Amino acid sequence: MGWWSIPWGAFQTWQAGEVTAASDAFGGAMREASEQLRHESARAGGAGVVGVEIDISVHSHHVDVTLTGTAVRRIGEKPSGDEFLSDLSARDFSLLIRAGWMPRGLVAGASFVIAPVVPPGSGRPKRARTWSCPT
Repeated sequence: MGWWSIPWGAFQTWQAGEVTAASDAFGGAMREASEQLRHESARAGGAGVVGVEIDISVHSHHVDVTLTGTAVRRIGEKPSGDEFLSDLSARDFSLLIRAGWMPRGLVAGASFVIAPVVPPGSGRPKRARTWSCPT
């Protein structure tokens, strides 16, 4: 699991647009969780992980990212030290390999924004509302 802090007050701005502190926290938590899963795969003797599931929890002051999957390797082969992560099932992963393709990485994205509220018919935005997630 990756855990990354969001600075106090990041969601308290009245300006519309991206909340970069939250976006950075998501990116950091995702990198941390990916590195941890690769490490666990290597410890188990795997060449990589298939069937990766991503669970993201956004709280008022941090982001949690949990990755789970199944460590795999070909019978008789030793791990290369370059563990891969894939959300494909084992079946789909094997089809990908047979077709001559190899996964390069697991990607995920999230957007954290504050959008202005536009009353119907006014054409003008009101003061932006902040959003926070209960902890």
